[in-house]
Amino acid sequence: MDKIPEDLKHIRFAALDMLRDYNYFLPPINVVNICKGEWIDVNEFDFPLSIDELAWYFDFKSRIIYLNKSDDNSNKIFVISYILGNYLLNKESMEKFPEKYSIAMKKMWSLEWDDLIARQAICFARNLLVPKFILDAYRDLLDINDLSKIFGVTPLLIQKRIEQEYE
Repeated sequence: MDKIPEDLKHIRFAALDMLRDYNYFLPPINVVNICKGEWIDVNEFDFPLSIDELAWYFDFKSRIIYLNKSDDNSNKIFVISYILGNYLLNKESMEKFPEKYSIAMKKMWSLEWDDLIARQAICFARNLLVPKFILDAYRDLLDINDLSKIFGVTPLLIQKRIEQEYE
């Protein structure tokens, strides 16, 4: 089971507040639009072969997220939500340690729960993209693959959210 730990429950409410602020009550959640509302730009690039393993880069001084154009769209959506959550929840840490929080290589980029800042951003992204109140309406009607299409996320993310909320 992957229940949301007590120390992260407030993160769920931060994601729900954002959904309410931007009037998202049905999937999919347009995180690029939310970023624009938060004055964060999102750009996709064909990274050169020498850095093709770069998953993403966030320039927080100019507030621009750079995504690897070759990545899957559902992964890009999660990355955007993760960076948005990280920025909103941990802006001071990101500015203090830019080398740690501004870049991720594909081989390093994983859903680790050992770092509190990463845990907060992951929890925020999961709850922003697949909020429980919307998942409640669809989960008994559709399988994981259909849910992932409706929410615009990976089947793995849907599975994680179901495990967190219902198992």
